[in-house]
Amino acid sequence: MVDVSIGQIMDYHKVLKRNVKVGNIKVPIIDLDQLKKLKKKAGRPKDLADLDDLKRLEKLGDD
Repeated sequence: MVDVSIGQIMDYHKVLKRNVKVGNIKVPIIDLDQLKKLKKKAGRPKDLADLDDLKRLEKLGDD
């Protein structure tokens, strides 16, 4: 899944991220906790549904 942010919800340079190499391209990946904060802050129905999905996936990982 790829999630793209358009607009300024948070200062991109302050976001905790790591680069993952995909082929010959380095792709910045946001920290999971910050992604959840951004989804909550955006507040759109799709973002809130994504947030619920992320929480369910985290619970599966705890099992």
